[in-house]
Amino acid sequence: MKLRPLLLSLCALALGACQTSVVRHLPEAAVADCPAALQGAWRSRAGGGQDDFGVLIAADCGIHLLGGCDPLAEEKIITAARYWQRADITLMFLPMASVRAADDVPLEENLRDTHLVVRWTAEDEGAVVDFPDHRRLATLIVNGAVNGATQWSGSTGENIVESDAAALTDLLWEPLFFNTEDRRWLQRFDSGREALATALQTNAADECRVGPPAATERDDD
Repeated sequence: MKLRPLLLSLCALALGACQTSVVRHLPEAAVADCPAALQGAWRSRAGGGQDDFGVLIAADCGIHLLGGCDPLAEEKIITAARYWQRADITLMFLPMASVRAADDVPLEENLRDTHLVVRWTAEDEGAVVDFPDHRRLATLIVNGAVNGATQWSGSTGENIVESDAAALTDLLWEPLFFNTEDRRWLQRFDSGREALATALQTNAADECRVGPPAATERDDD
């Protein structure tokens, strides 16, 4: 079992294979410094049918994603993210160039200089991660309420928001911008990166175990 593509592991939606929403411009309030409350190791909360994966936000604000049969070897890292915090909510802007590079796949020309938006909400000793409501955003674009482009085929879709920084500010803090029905739950993991990787690897042992080759019958001479 290999760590699946970055966005698939993080939010159960395969980038480029299901639904994607990105923004072209960044709000002026988005900065390179990540909030101290986000830094450290996090693990997906057990239950709810979500994948077991780990997220580490380093002191340099790099976002490390761990999972798979060998979490440290398969670790994926997003760099140059931007953060915008209001109270317990932080909007995270992940550069698509970095997301694609982490998955070792080419960046599509139309996604250059775009960012994936994630809403991170602190909750007790954990956090809730939400992604945009892709269908609703597509409708807003089609109706002219949001400046952008949308392209859909069946359940596969892509939205690119072209709104300027001022308009984007209002849009991103609108509660309905994010889909709360497919949220991901994280809990703080205080033991650090290596211990997190070990815990993930142990939990995945049965799925990752490779048994001996099946016996084959030998023809009699």
